[in-house]
Order: sequence, then structure tokens, then C-alpha cells
Amino acid sequence: MLGNDRRLIGWFRDARCAAPQWTLKEVSGREVTLGGRTGNWLAEFVDTTSGRVIRTSMVEAKQNQLKVSLPTFQGSIALRLATSFDRHGGSSKEGK
Repeated sequence: MLGNDRRLIGWFRDARCAAPQWTLKEVSGREVTLGGRTGNWLAEFVDTTSGRVIRTSMVEAKQNQLKVSLPTFQGSIALRLATSFDRHGGSSKEGK
């Protein structure tokens, strides 16, 4: 995962998909845990072939850990995370 305290991006792929066969298998039941995170986050899962958002969900960090369940995918999937106050470019409390 790459990012800062307000936005993160990540890419996940099926590690079993390797040369020379490149066989794509369905991946399910996976979870990503990020330490040092607090608050509520908007998770957007993006199809890496089409670039379309395939699912969104709100995720709450607990005990400084953000646990995000990945949807079932084949090949790879991208994940965009934004703190709930940063979804539309910033909180109204910021005033800037």
C-alpha cells in the first residue's frame, strides 16, 4: 500500500498466477490489515482491466488496525482507501 494518513492505494494479485502458464484462478476470503490507522475509511475496489469501481464499502479501524476484506477476484484487484472526511476533497471543518 502507498499513500499518506488520508489516502492509500494498493494492488493485489494472485501470487499463484506465474509464468509460464499464467493461469488465473479465483481468489476469495482474503483480508488486508493495515496498522497505525484510526477512524472510518471509504474502500473502493477497482477492476484492474476495466478501471471501473466494482464495490465500495465503509471500514472502521479498531485498535489502530484497519482490516479490509477483499472481494472475490480473478487475476488482480486495486484498492483505493480514503478517510471518511476526505472523500470529497476535505472536511468542512478544515475551512481551507
